[in-house]
Formats: sequence, C-alpha cells, structure tokens
Amino acid sequence: MFNGLIVYDIQLDGNLSGAYRNQKDLGNVNLEIANKKDKNTEIIGTYNCLYFQDGQSNCDVELIIDKGNGLNCFSFEWRNKGGNLVFKGIGYLINQKQITVHYWTF
Repeated sequence: MFNGLIVYDIQLDGNLSGAYRNQKDLGNVNLEIANKKDKNTEIIGTYNCLYFQDGQSNCDVELIIDKGNGLNCFSFEWRNKGGNLVFKGIGYLINQKQITVHYWTF
C-alpha cells in the first residue's frame, strides 16, 4: 500500500493549497492546488486538482470531498480523467483554515 500526508490551507475563496509527503518523495515536500468547481466556500465539493511531484504535474485529477464519519472529519477521493480512483483519504479539520489528510492507494 502506498500512502502519504497532506496539509491543506483553506483559501478564502474555498480553494485549497497543500503541501504533501509520501513514500516516494525521497524526503521532498511536494505541492498540490485544488480549485473548487462551484463557488461556495464550504469544504465539501468537487475540485480540479493539480499536483506536482519530482518536477512532474498531473492536471487530470478530480478531488471529491464529502462529509466523513465524525465531527470535522471528511472523506477524500482523487480520480483520474476516466473516473478511476487514484487515491482515497480521510481528513480532519485542524482549525478554520487548515485540514490534514492521510491518503493511500490499494
């Protein structure tokens, strides 16, 4: 199983900017940007997601955030352009401006 951690800053417009590490990052901190498809500022929703790792980017990923099991808990799914699941995760709201997510593959 492949897994990692990401910390998102929640922007005023509802978009997310994140810094992440995973098993393949060789000690580097990588960046992710998730732009909300609708314009509400609630964390739950669908995002166009662009992440950078090892100088490469993937702009065909969609991030879907839904309510999880528990207070301030959210489920995360990253899907490729074909709709296939790439990563799955669980996130916890740290404060009103940050959310931390543990993500994995199968």
